[in-house]
Parts: sequence; structure tokens; C-alpha cells
Amino acid sequence: VECMEKYTAFDQRPLDRCLADVAAADVYVLLIAHRYGYRPPENNPQRRSITHLEYQQASRRDKPCLVFTVDRDHPWPPPWIDRNADADDLEAFRAEVEGNHGVSRFTTPDQLASQVLQALQALRPPSMESASPQARSYTPADLQRWVDRHQAQLSESFLGLPSVQARQVHVPLDVCLTPAGAAVTEGPRLLRPEDLESLLAAAGSHVLLLSGDGGAGKTSLAFAIARWWLEGKPGGVVRLPVLIETALGPQESVADRVRSWLRNQLPAAPEKELAAELINALLAAKRLIPIVDHLSELTPAAREKLLAALPAGLVMVTSRSDDDGFRERPLSRIVPQRIAVERLQAFFLDYLRRKGQGEALSDDDLMPAQAQLKRIVGD
Repeated sequence: VECMEKYTAFDQRPLDRCLADVAAADVYVLLIAHRYGYRPPENNPQRRSITHLEYQQASRRDKPCLVFTVDRDHPWPPPWIDRNADADDLEAFRAEVEGNHGVSRFTTPDQLASQVLQALQALRPPSMESASPQARSYTPADLQRWVDRHQAQLSESFLGLPSVQARQVHVPLDVCLTPAGAAVTEGPRLLRPEDLESLLAAAGSHVLLLSGDGGAGKTSLAFAIARWWLEGKPGGVVRLPVLIETALGPQESVADRVRSWLRNQLPAAPEKELAAELINALLAAKRLIPIVDHLSELTPAAREKLLAALPAGLVMVTSRSDDDGFRERPLSRIVPQRIAVERLQAFFLDYLRRKGQGEALSDDDLMPAQAQLKRIVGD
């Protein structure tokens, strides 16, 4: 990676140095926003920008080109948007690039970082394969077979965890949902499995953060979402949750913790069924999804260690703090809302019905109880 800090005084002209760096690179990553860029005067009769000339150099050298363009509808500061001739040249450059390459679009720096990382990982060069003879790739069919073999046992193990058992009854409450990259928060309304479909289908790594005060229902909601995944909701794809409730050990990553839990639940599984490469592939494909519960209750050092050791794929986190701490990957937020007074009686009835006690109280019993609660705690 060439950084601007390296471009101190040197004898070469800037354009020559840039083109030489492109020629020596293994991969060329092109980011296009709303500026065409500086046009060097030397050896440039067509007055193209340095970025345009770098791209042409990479194309002539048959370099792998990864292209990322900002979403044109995303808000952008007016001073950073080209006008007139520069805008025309930028549009022509964009059309040239999009005619030759697949293009990924981004709206936020976190989303861009995730897309670049995923694209680079997909370009594993042959030299890396030969240096790691045991490494292999896994097809979606391979991952599906693994999930099919272990789904029943791992589902039973997860649902039998004491924390999950203590929250078997979940009465849905309104939430506010902010998808990654969205400028507007949705809700308040009830969360549906379909609300998470785009998050699960998106490429790259993501974090789903459930935040709110203690007792707001974050963990209960997280386990309700996990039950959807075990049932194949949304989209008919079963995803297996793994609960992480304690700090990581020395030199331990989240993927290591996931693998350790799987070993404990699948003691009869052969070693190849729990190979690190296979577990990482399941995590990256969002077929295994870690749930990090009570993140904000860890010590600052333990919290930072865990955040630095997140695996590829999707991680669901509950925290009393809405300070994300996940600046290297897209973040979607869910905030459980308080029970609205007008829904309090329905909440009581729903809870009793789910406990098999639907006939225990009548409306005449519940109305005074609701009124008393309102006198005690207000709206």
C-alpha cells in the first residue's frame, strides 16, 4: 500500500513516481467520488488527471483492478463536487472504467473498508495457495452440508444455555432500526425477520448492535432473533448462533472462542469438521453468527481486545452504550423502545398466553392493574 506520507521530496516528477508505483503493485484499487483530480502538465497532451493516468497504466500492465465508486445520491459537501469541464471529464472517466470492470458502490467509509477488504481477500494469489498447502476454499454446498449435519445438535445446545432458557418467553416490543449506511432511523415498530434480510444477504462483514438501558430487552430480543435464524428466517437459510458472554482469553479471538464452543458441543465430530479454515468460512458466509452479550459490561481493555478480534461475517452485539466502537465495518443498530401505555394491557395478555396462562386474568382484572402501574411509574 502506497501512502501519501511516503511521497516526500524526490528527484522523480510526481507523475513518473505514481506510474512507477502502479507498475510495481500487485493490485490497483481505484476510488471514484466527485472530483476528477489534478492534471499534471508534463507528458500529458490529453490533460488527464493523475488518477486517470494511473488507471490506464494499471490496465496496460494487466493489473487486477478493484473499482469502488461513491453512491451519487449520497449527500456530499458541495465544495468537493466538480462542475463544468472537470465534471464532464469525470463522467467520461467513470464510463470508461465501468465499461471495463465490475463496480462496487459505497456510501460510508466503514462500508468502503469492508468492500475493499472482501475484494482483496477474494484475490488470493496462487503463491499464497502454494505457501499454504493445507488451505482450501469451501463452496456454499460444503457449508450447507456442514450445517445440515450439525444443525439439530447445535440448536439444542444453544437453546439449552441458561441465559437462553431464562428468556424463553419473548413478547415483541417496538424497536427503532437504523440499517448500515442509512441516513434515517426506521420506527418505532415491531421488528420482523424480513428487516434483517438485506443485512444477511449483503457481502462483507457487518455488526448488528442492540443498544439501550439495562432491562430494556436487548438480550431477550437478541435470542428471539437467534431463534428466527435457527428456524431459517428470513429467506429459508438456517444460521447457527454462538453465544459469547465473557471476555476473551490471552491470544484468543472470537473465531477461536466459536471453535472452542463447537468442539465442546460436537465432541464426536472429526477434526476436519472443526478445522479453523472451515469455521472461518462458515463465519464469513454468515452461517455461524457470534452473539456478544453485555459488551459494555466488560472492562475497557477486554472490550478493546474483543473488538479487535472480530471475525469476518456478521456479529450481533448487545450493549448499554450506543458508542459503536466498530469503525472498520458497517454497523446496523436496533434500539428496543419502552412499552407504550396503550399497549400495556396487550403486553400482559400476550405474556400470559405464551406462558400457557391465557385465562388466568380477565380484562376486568387487568384494567385496575394497568391503572395502578401508571400511577406508580407514569407514562
